[in-house]
Amino acid sequence: WQVPLIIGLLPVLMHAALGLFFAGLVTLALSLHTGIAIVTSCIVGIALATYTITNILPVYNAACPYKTP
Repeated sequence: WQVPLIIGLLPVLMHAALGLFFAGLVTLALSLHTGIAIVTSCIVGIALATYTITNILPVYNAACPYKTP
């Protein structure tokens, strides 16, 4: 049944789902109004940068509190 493989892929699927959600949010904002799209893109960019940093930080610092098993 490959249960360990499936469980190992769940975080990857969550990362992909979050990225697709943000892409859809920006696309929707673009279709509504350019000003809203710019603000939404800035907020999404900051959120994605924070999300990426907190996921990469444990690689460089073993005592990082954001580390997952």
